Amino acid sequence: MARSLCISYFGHDSPGLTAALTSAPFGVVNFWGGEPGRSSVATRLAQNPAHPRFFVNGPLTGVAIIGTDGDGEEVARGLALNMILYEQQLCSSPTIGVYIGGYEKALRFATMVRSHLESIGSQYPIDPSNDALFVTNSARRVLAFKGSKVLQSESTHNPWTLVVTKGSSNLDSVVASFPSFNVHGRRRFLELVVVESLEGAASVIKSIPSMAAFAGIDKVQTVGLSLPESMREEALWALASTGAYRIVPIEDMFMRSASEPYDGMTLASLFSYAVYQRRVPLPLEGAL
Repeated sequence: MARSLCISYFGHDSPGLTAALTSAPFGVVNFWGGEPGRSSVATRLAQNPAHPRFFVNGPLTGVAIIGTDGDGEEVARGLALNMILYEQQLCSSPTIGVYIGGYEKALRFATMVRSHLESIGSQYPIDPSNDALFVTNSARRVLAFKGSKVLQSESTHNPWTLVVTKGSSNLDSVVASFPSFNVHGRRRFLELVVVESLEGAASVIKSIPSMAAFAGIDKVQTVGLSLPESMREEALWALASTGAYRIVPIEDMFMRSASEPYDGMTLASLFSYAVYQRRVPLPLEGAL
């Protein structure tokens, strides 16, 4: 397989790229990214007489779901860590959270997360631009005006923001006024939406692809889950309907084991096919 692997670099408008996609004897082409590149590559591959398989690692995101009795100190630390690691730019990074339970309990949990954001974030200082700081501060004011509880850092080198909102997200209101505060521009930022049930949590996840605040994101890939064991089976049924295909503990949302499917697919299956053999004729029901 190593002898059959080709890794190349082309410009988007390179004649060499067009020639490779339309005529090279590829078996599999793996594309990372979103539009318009994804559709451009797919269109050219459709002309290839070798009919290569096309596997896309599209723009995805992560959600954290926390429930009462699943909101301990380790979970709070894990959420803070995943907010700071890679500045929330992994497909598995939590970019919005859902708390199932009471609003006051959600505030208590947010206070726990705040202390860890302070301690972990201070170990990894950043130097955001004045423009980024202005937009972040403006977003905080919009969210407070919309009724969200806003917790925030006083340090410009660890500019974390934690927002607690009842019922439904207020992020679209921010992006309407500050378009640069999109999912790629939000760093060390999390809105925790408080809902009453698992169905409410699933509804938040389903709404993400249509939200202006998540423009360009296909869907949720990873759900970081911290719920009582009594709710876990019900949660898996509710989450299956959202299209999320990676459900892991919040503490290590960033971690991928070697055995898990990558973006919902076992990569080895792209380079092989199943052989089916049947030795005994099947009975034909109702046959004459």
